[in-house]
Amino acid sequence: MSKAQIKVYAINRTLGSGTYGTADFFKRESNGSLTPIGLSSVKAGVNYDMTRIRLDAGNMADSNYSAIERTKTTGHEFGHALGLGHFEEGLRPHQYAHWMRSGQKSLAYPTSEDAAHLAYKY
Repeated sequence: MSKAQIKVYAINRTLGSGTYGTADFFKRESNGSLTPIGLSSVKAGVNYDMTRIRLDAGNMADSNYSAIERTKTTGHEFGHALGLGHFEEGLRPHQYAHWMRSGQKSLAYPTSEDAAHLAYKY
């Protein structure tokens, strides 16, 4: 059983203009400390022990994010925590409507495309 953690933080205008959420990955060292690992390592299959999700409420407010857009952004960052990347990147990019596509989108729920990618991964 995995002991991986997901920690979620609401922040206010700290990610920089135009950034609304981020997921950062960490590996636990033998002494218990957490060391950041890069997204390229995560994409390459390196296991990680903790994901920190930061959602920037101030930036979302500045961009007039709707409740649905906030939900999509939150779900998008949780997708990263589960190991999913942006679907418009990678070996088989596609542009369909789904939560793991970057940008301000109005999708109230994850799509079948999101579910298929998660099922494929696990």
